[in-house]
Amino acid sequence: MNKNDLRFLQKDKPNYTQKDVELLESGYPLSYIIGYVDFLKAKINLNHKVLIPRPETEYWVSKVSPEIKELKSGKILDIFCGSGCIGISLLLENTNIHVTFSDIDENAILQTKENLIENKISENRYEIIKSDLFENISGKFDYIFANPPYVGINDEVGEEIKHEPKHAIYSENDGMYLIEKFLGSAKDYLNEDGTIYLEFGSSQKTKMAEYVEINSTYSASFFNDQYGKDRFARISPKVF
Repeated sequence: MNKNDLRFLQKDKPNYTQKDVELLESGYPLSYIIGYVDFLKAKINLNHKVLIPRPETEYWVSKVSPEIKELKSGKILDIFCGSGCIGISLLLENTNIHVTFSDIDENAILQTKENLIENKISENRYEIIKSDLFENISGKFDYIFANPPYVGINDEVGEEIKHEPKHAIYSENDGMYLIEKFLGSAKDYLNEDGTIYLEFGSSQKTKMAEYVEINSTYSASFFNDQYGKDRFARISPKVF
């Protein structure tokens, strides 16, 4: 627990209870206690206790958003959508796109619906689909944004993370299982010249590069987050 978090509850927000303070002291996430986080221009509620959006994710989405503005119109898939933070922030920044949100978890589907309403997104600008990866997805997209579970099952994590949904955090094969499964099908859901933006763990760049080299249908560029750590990739199918 960060001592500044405790002071935030005790002094700046007098309506918080002693129980809230005790939860924070136990390692419970401050964002769950507050009930929401800001993500770019979006307010993202967390009442269904989905994965808490991270500053690293916010950073790379902010770097990519100007590219989306160049589209005259565009279809985007926000897969592993969780709270819906990525797709909602893109919808708020760009009036020229339609976003399909997808997740396997019912709580994520409910949270995304509520956050779309919270942020006053018109219903004709989005679709929400409960799906195990691409199982219930049809059509093709100009962009696919993916923030899959990528923490290895045996990796050490902070106390706060232990309170978040495990299925949204952990993946087998040192965190690469769902990344590789996703990339195995993603190209079939991209339009010509389509692009994938994929978040991954800071220690996974070598494995990501090896996968892309072995799977010769893709080319990839890798980028750092605001802390200088490897964090996301721009991936495109090769044209033969």
